[in-house]
Amino acid sequence: MGGELDGNDLFDIVPPEMHYFVTGAMGCSGEGELCEWQISLSLWDCATCAKKSTVSARVTRAQLGVRVLELDQRLLAQTGLPRAGPFDAFWLRPSVEAIDIYPGEMVQAFTLTMVANKITPHAAMWGERTMLE
Repeated sequence: MGGELDGNDLFDIVPPEMHYFVTGAMGCSGEGELCEWQISLSLWDCATCAKKSTVSARVTRAQLGVRVLELDQRLLAQTGLPRAGPFDAFWLRPSVEAIDIYPGEMVQAFTLTMVANKITPHAAMWGERTMLE
């Protein structure tokens, strides 16, 4: 939320076996039924240390979950390794019903991980009470 992280800042901290990672941003404008969500996801190639692709969409709240999953599939196709399931056996792709809350929760989990590992200073974090609640 608030803007996409520059993937160039992450190449030094990703594990050496990592092939790709994704950054993104999401936000909304308007209120109620007129609220329009903007989603942008970027695929970064660790071998070339470059942004490989960016996909984006503008959607209503009702379309948000389905479009996030569609964007996920478009990015996965950019790796040249499209598959129905994830690479990790322990990770399940969220269902359309669960995806509505998933992106926001992932942002919170990522933020907490970055702070806990002292990659991001605690002073840069805000909204801790909301995350816990």
